[in-house]
Amino acid sequence: MSHIIFTVLSIFSLIAGLYLYKKMNPLKITMGLFFVMVFSSIFLFIAYGVANYFTGNGIDESIIYHLEYGLDGAGFLEYSWLIVTTIIVIMLSGFYLLRFILKGKNDQPSHIFNSLLSFSFLLIAFLLNPASIDIYNLKTNYLILTEPLIPKTIRSFYKYYKTPYIKTSESNHKNIIFIYAESLERTYFDKTIFPGLINGLRELESRSTYFTNIKQVAGTGWTVAGMTASQCGIPLSTPSHGNSMSGMDQFLPLAVCLGDLLNENGYQLNYMGGASLQFAGKGKLLKTHGFTNLLGRDELLPKLEDKAYKTSWGLYDDSLFNMVYSRFIELSEAGKKFGLFTLTLDTHHPNGHPSKSCKGREYKDASNPILNAVACSDYLISNFIKKISQSPYADKTIIVLVSDHLSLRNTAFQLLHKKKRRNLFMIIDPSKNIFSEINALGSTLDIGATILPFMGYKGAIGLGRNLLNNEALEKERQFIHFKLIAWRHVLATFWDFPKIQKYLEIDIDKKIVRIDGRNFRIPIFIELNNQLESTLKFQFDKSQTHKTLVQHRKLLSKNKGFLLIDKCKNTKILDKSLGENGFCFLSGKGRKYTKKVKLNRNITYTSNQVRQLLNFQP
Repeated sequence: MSHIIFTVLSIFSLIAGLYLYKKMNPLKITMGLFFVMVFSSIFLFIAYGVANYFTGNGIDESIIYHLEYGLDGAGFLEYSWLIVTTIIVIMLSGFYLLRFILKGKNDQPSHIFNSLLSFSFLLIAFLLNPASIDIYNLKTNYLILTEPLIPKTIRSFYKYYKTPYIKTSESNHKNIIFIYAESLERTYFDKTIFPGLINGLRELESRSTYFTNIKQVAGTGWTVAGMTASQCGIPLSTPSHGNSMSGMDQFLPLAVCLGDLLNENGYQLNYMGGASLQFAGKGKLLKTHGFTNLLGRDELLPKLEDKAYKTSWGLYDDSLFNMVYSRFIELSEAGKKFGLFTLTLDTHHPNGHPSKSCKGREYKDASNPILNAVACSDYLISNFIKKISQSPYADKTIIVLVSDHLSLRNTAFQLLHKKKRRNLFMIIDPSKNIFSEINALGSTLDIGATILPFMGYKGAIGLGRNLLNNEALEKERQFIHFKLIAWRHVLATFWDFPKIQKYLEIDIDKKIVRIDGRNFRIPIFIELNNQLESTLKFQFDKSQTHKTLVQHRKLLSKNKGFLLIDKCKNTKILDKSLGENGFCFLSGKGRKYTKKVKLNRNITYTSNQVRQLLNFQP
């Protein structure tokens, strides 16, 4: 409701500013300033509208994350109409605004009062813009990431962060099938909103342990964040604002996750998903944390009989589940402990992509696309689980089904908001067919710790708690949820940015920077303090709102050093003498430069040479 009020006030102020401009006789510099202020407000309205289309929640942390991490592997064809429309609207807005400004010039003398009042209204319009408010709130929430670590905050975090471990609690250890169901939140199970929508999974629910109060907390609201939360017991915090994290060599390498623990206990861990492993870093997350066999869109598409049977994102779910079941039989016959994880795609917003095997299974009159996709997923997932449960290896297997996150904006979004929204989480043990409804308040952070007892283990995973132990821990979980934003800086340390202890090498042939043996992709901005501790920033898949590496240099404090390796056509704004071809290397401290050179060969610096290069005192 507050956004609606602010939007109305912002539009009113913008109109008032435009009206008063008509009474002005502006100078050219005034006309330019007026254009920038008005166009900025219009652009923010458009940006907010596009973001809200995807999230239903304006510009939130999921939007910021994907701007930071990059969009490699995204299904852009699905949104081509939106991309084209947005570009056209922006261009037309600029054109008509320019015409308005040029026609607004008249021969009447301007009153300074009208000018000041006009610009005052425009400033108010900018500040009250819903996009400005969202960005301000996000900046406030993320500000702690740029502040020094406060010992009190560190102590608070580690008081509640449990060092991950697992111990055997039963002699019989189960294999695990883990299904991430894209956006298939528990709200779809509500019969009062969606009568007759969920049938197959409701039947399975009567033979499962299922959880009805799994809320979505900060840092868990998009696919790789939900996966991080359920695997590692921590939300996903990315300290490199406005940049892609795909240049990192590992994904949260200091975190210890479910995959690490199972791998250490002899499990062979597999992942099969219809989408690209590159998108949002899913593949890098799993590979960093114990998974040895990863198959995504690029690896699975060649296995299809009909190579054209795919969406803009990747495989349809009926194709995927056939492959996953074959892999399940193969792994079971091998006789070794294993985990097999998969991620569906058919229910991806905004409209979904029902598999062709679901023809004739549309929801009601088939008028709501995403509900047709949900009905299809209910059918496919429940049939897949039944096949596992009826297989010769069912007694050795548990099946976990979760939604990776709550649905983003789709064709049923208004219906979803009629009730309290919760994530899906159920555990099926075919050997026991236990029925149990758990209403304990939890989040996807708790999933990893909760499934351990079903596999024959006990243990702890980060900020997650076993939801079966509700009485003593619900208040603790509530406190953890409340503190997640305050702990963002501590959480960001799990990325383990390197300290230059021995050397730094710029390998321009392979487009990487090596820091003591670790490889990071170029282009890169390396921010350094006096101890040569780094923060790495990247700009892969940069959007218009995404800071360039050069812009990060401009924001640097005077005591911080930097090393910038980027294409010369991007750095020419700092030094045109280096030309536009190839890559350039610039270093400095604060706003001062210590070296500018075109990279025609590989360069290696010892840590002492880096310190001297940046004028750091020993």
